[in-house]
Amino acid sequence: MNFALRHEAHDHSGHAAPRLARIEVLRRFEDAEKTWRALDAAGAIHSPYQGFDWVTLWHRHVTRLRGAAPLVVIGYDNHDYPLFLWPLVLQHRGPLAFATYVGGKHSTLNLPVWRPDYANRVTAFELNLILDQIARRLPELDLLVLLSQPTAWNGLANPLTILPHQQASDDTYRLNLVASPDPASSNISQGMRRRLRKKENQLAKLPGYRGLPH
Repeated sequence: MNFALRHEAHDHSGHAAPRLARIEVLRRFEDAEKTWRALDAAGAIHSPYQGFDWVTLWHRHVTRLRGAAPLVVIGYDNHDYPLFLWPLVLQHRGPLAFATYVGGKHSTLNLPVWRPDYANRVTAFELNLILDQIARRLPELDLLVLLSQPTAWNGLANPLTILPHQQASDDTYRLNLVASPDPASSNISQGMRRRLRKKENQLAKLPGYRGLPH
């Protein structure tokens, strides 16, 4: 599921946003670490590509060197508890400034950090309110480009499917790996095992590589 969102101003005067009290925009991933890990500890859902460690390592070694800047959007409830955390990077392409997920084409499943009880109840009104607030805080931002998102994760619907979106050009499948002493009974095909062995042999040539036990 792919999104390319352009902010359009809406007048929300006189309408209270239920549950969502405020948003915060941070410009360093490290400044969001405490909240990020607190959400994780409270059972938040997100894809592996939106975990703190993965995001910060990728940014340090890849996107930072390409001139991208961190952009973290955090929503809070009336008790100042975090509801969600969107870890993004701000990039430029020609005259356009856009925010997107970390990892580019290598990040094949993008689901930002959501508190499940909020994700189950969030409305299109609230999502548009979040977009309005981001646009007001970041007038230089032209687009949010949110690509390669699953429609659901661990039984929970992706809240952003409430908004207009389009199907991605390819689907991504998830396989639960089952350890088995008998390779023939494994749920990994022979062809996939050959490809994995080939990749492992390539990685084994790199200094510091530690292979997994077979």
